[in-house]
Amino acid sequence: MNTRNPYNSIPARLKMVAIIMVLILLSVWWGVPAFNKWQADKMVDELCAKDAGIKVYETVKLPEESFSAAKNFSKITGIYLPEKKYAKPTDEYYYISEMQWIIPDGPQIGDLDLYRYHEKIYRVKDDKLLAESVGYSRRGGDAAGPWHPSSYSCVRSPGAKNMNQQVFSSE
Repeated sequence: MNTRNPYNSIPARLKMVAIIMVLILLSVWWGVPAFNKWQADKMVDELCAKDAGIKVYETVKLPEESFSAAKNFSKITGIYLPEKKYAKPTDEYYYISEMQWIIPDGPQIGDLDLYRYHEKIYRVKDDKLLAESVGYSRRGGDAAGPWHPSSYSCVRSPGAKNMNQQVFSSE
């Protein structure tokens, strides 16, 4: 009768140590990025609760033809709205988009980044601010791998229209 315990042999102990080491390394490889993402997502939620959202200062009624399928028409926004640097003298409205890094854009794809985005719509003739939108986003921070980086941003309330649709409507 063989009463020898297989766990007392050196190869079995080495296997057990190797398995434990692999589990510890996997926990660190996956756990640290998951914790960092969780902290960044929590920061996004706090910042969103503080000042994210859409503020409309003036609504504009436009003729129905402004919403037609003309050149540069966007089905999402309803009308063509150029960025200020691309606005032509004939454009009546433009927008400005600003991005502020809270956790800087890292050099590697997938690095954890957190940023604030601020968009504003202006009327050209009097340079009046019609509306502004503020939001926050986290990008990346995942464990290293061949997959696309994840992201997280402010959750919009159900049925909320985008800023352009809240400012511009047809007559």
